[in-house]
Amino acid sequence: MDNVSRDSGLEKLQDLGIKTIFDFRTKSESKRCINDEELLKFGLTRFHCPFDLDEKKEPKDILGSFTNLLTSWYTYTSVYENMLIQSTTVFKRIFEFIRDEVLKGEKFVFHCSAGKDRTGIVCMLILLFMGVNKNIIAREYSLTAVGLKPEFENIREKYLAGIGIFQRHETYAEFESNLRQGRSDWYVEKDGFNNLVSSRCETMLATISIIDRKFGGIDNYLKTYVRLSEDDLETIYFNLIQSEKN
Repeated sequence: MDNVSRDSGLEKLQDLGIKTIFDFRTKSESKRCINDEELLKFGLTRFHCPFDLDEKKEPKDILGSFTNLLTSWYTYTSVYENMLIQSTTVFKRIFEFIRDEVLKGEKFVFHCSAGKDRTGIVCMLILLFMGVNKNIIAREYSLTAVGLKPEFENIREKYLAGIGIFQRHETYAEFESNLRQGRSDWYVEKDGFNNLVSSRCETMLATISIIDRKFGGIDNYLKTYVRLSEDDLETIYFNLIQSEKN
């Protein structure tokens, strides 16, 4: 992003009255972006809330996540389920902000790198808690791929560069075989990328099904796993409904 478009975007946030940004990217993802001092010039405060730090993960775990992102829409649900298990502290911070700040007029945004996976999961949790129909949530999620289209070539370029580096690694053949799953007409450069940037309704519906089946529904998930109290949930729900009316 050049300085003009960057500043224009920050001015737009300022015009909308947004003061708080929750950044879900890892440290390595965000290090090349606008620093906190620049944001403060526009009245913006960033809270860095990485879902999980890949820098601290074992290589095999990173490879496993990458495999699930490229294989098919269904394996995506494994990535999302891991987010639901591993990133509860991030979710708690978002919901506590809604509990404590929203009715004071505090507006906020949250984002990751592409605005699809981590951002999509947080959006889903908020909308599901508000009682929005799961099919509407899934449809909203599916529109992400439409919004990403202008960035596809930029994402593809980075993706192919990463695959090119990995192809020289001794474990690449096994990695590609696991991705193919016996599909003779499947190619990591084309089909893997297409799955990476996909946001199918089925993926989000399957993830919501996991919340119901494994975590006992959205309310139980927020109370048992995110560690929010019944009073917290009542306040959060009220604040969301009131802010929507305003």
